[in-house]
Amino acid sequence: MATIRDIAAEARLSIGTVSKILNGKRKGSRSDVIRNAQRVYAIAQRLNFRPNAAARALVRRRSSMVGILLRNTQAHRFHFLAAFELILGMNERLQSAGYLTTLLRVGDIAGKDREVPRIFQEKLIDGLIIISGMPPDIVAKIETFFEQAIWVESSVWHPNNCIRRDEVATGELVAQALLDAGCRHLLWVGPPPVASSHFSVAQRLEGARRTAHVAQVPMEIHEPEDPYIISEELVRGLTPRTGVIAYNSLIAQALANQAGRFGKNAGRDFGLVSCDSEADGAVTFPQLSRAEFDRFGMGVAAAEMFLRMQSGLIKKRASQLVSSQWIAGTTLGLY
Repeated sequence: MATIRDIAAEARLSIGTVSKILNGKRKGSRSDVIRNAQRVYAIAQRLNFRPNAAARALVRRRSSMVGILLRNTQAHRFHFLAAFELILGMNERLQSAGYLTTLLRVGDIAGKDREVPRIFQEKLIDGLIIISGMPPDIVAKIETFFEQAIWVESSVWHPNNCIRRDEVATGELVAQALLDAGCRHLLWVGPPPVASSHFSVAQRLEGARRTAHVAQVPMEIHEPEDPYIISEELVRGLTPRTGVIAYNSLIAQALANQAGRFGKNAGRDFGLVSCDSEADGAVTFPQLSRAEFDRFGMGVAAAEMFLRMQSGLIKKRASQLVSSQWIAGTTLGLY
């Protein structure tokens, strides 16, 4: 396999000059500089030269690799599938800047309490982007051993280097949509907000409850252990003046399916909105009235936050709250 030394010998240039040319650091408009660069590129192509990424990383003291940490474990392989939309955005922006991404699971950085994770100790990656909530011990390790971290849709919220959706505003948005449609009784259906819950559970509920309180409209809270199992009793109690707020589109779909078994249709026999939706929701449940946001765009924004931090000009980027967009659908109902 050809090396820089081989190219330098054939081009009759120093190894340092050839290295700078191949790394794009030898630039200029002088005719001799241009000729040398053209000769080096031609020789490299003829010799089928491939740069050694490991050697380059040693010289630069950078790996050009960015880790994306997911909550997924071997026991929970399919946690937060919507994160794929975030990852696509991150990967596209990072790739355009010359970085490669590698997916990491919580178990990949777990270990004994005082053990430094291998990816931190050996500097295998230049930075870490964390998606979703993480156990407290993992958060502590990241913040202790790794300065270059961006928190995305996470319960961790600092003045800098975090980006997530404004979930309180999202709860307010969907509740107000039902009230504007004429609903006089709201029903929240979602998981119970416990210590291990994603921050959005409590915040969406807070926003919806606040809106109902201001409007002086009663709001019933339904928080079963499994919110995807909709009881017959709940469905039978729905009326055209009831507005159901589902924590996410999967719960909304489960409720609509169960209601259909009893001859009730969302948008006619009761109002139904969702606080969230994934990209494929436009195909699987397009008529759902919902709040949604551009996860792909958030991924791009998170990658941009990382790149600006890596540039060395700004070590910390102000945290960002991303607004939701209202999609009217047809399940809201007309009253």
